[in-house]
Amino acid sequence: MLKVIFEFLGGPSQRSVWIQLGVLTFFFLVGWNLWKSIHLQIENSLDYQIGLKDIQIVSPPQWLAPTFVKEAFESRPRFLNKPLNILAPDILERLALAFESHPFVNRVESIRIQYPPRVLVKLQFRNPVAFVVIPTLNSGLNSRIYMIDEDGYYLSVYEGDSLTIPKHFQNCSIIRGIKSVPISPIGEYWGDPLIYESAALASFLMKEQEALQIKNINVQLNELERIGGIYNLMTTAGTQIHWGTFPLNERLDYYKLEQTDSKAQAIREEVAEKQRLKLEYLKKLAEKYGSLDSVPLDQLPIDLSNL
Repeated sequence: MLKVIFEFLGGPSQRSVWIQLGVLTFFFLVGWNLWKSIHLQIENSLDYQIGLKDIQIVSPPQWLAPTFVKEAFESRPRFLNKPLNILAPDILERLALAFESHPFVNRVESIRIQYPPRVLVKLQFRNPVAFVVIPTLNSGLNSRIYMIDEDGYYLSVYEGDSLTIPKHFQNCSIIRGIKSVPISPIGEYWGDPLIYESAALASFLMKEQEALQIKNINVQLNELERIGGIYNLMTTAGTQIHWGTFPLNERLDYYKLEQTDSKAQAIREEVAEKQRLKLEYLKKLAEKYGSLDSVPLDQLPIDLSNL
């Protein structure tokens, strides 16, 4: 038997090679099993585990709730079935997926892991600009209120009234007159062109919200064109402003453009420039009379529809 084995291994030099390979294989297997044992101990060690309190959002927006990290992981409960360990091979993937699933997050920019266990997460957040108030048929005075961002994605929904909007969103507009409800899950595009227009207008007005105190946007479908909306605005004190149309979707539909198209971006800028003329007119009125609510009665309602 030994003779057969030696013949298989070849001459002395070949046998030496085989012996060296055997020794290396032996030490590799021993080392591998030892490493697996040590790695398992490290993974289970509290020294390398992180809790939600150890995850820090870099430069969060002022409106971000302190419960944001918890909410992100509650939307992916399977990620908390086992401890979060900074040495786990899937830790970056688990963290990224948890935050990407939150409707407030547009994308994850970076995740940095430090020791002692700490995680720094940099996110690109969506920008909330308005709350869409839709009366419900069977809830008394309550309405269903949807938060939307500047691109027409809806980020949250709850029942209440416009007085229950959180204080840190007071610069957001309140939109009324929308007849549709979102057909997509939270965090997705609403699906109504009027929402996209209204969100763009709310984003545009937000920059001057503090100075002009324009809080409410009322929209109705343009019955003549059957596309796009006609917008009437109102200040917090009740001054009416006939804004007219915001012909963004009309132009995009005419050219059959996607929202992300470069030509669509050029159209958005052109439309925004026309709206700036209206905004400048309102700012001049506010400067002249102290505020829009001090404009003389014979000049009310303020009509910008032909500008």
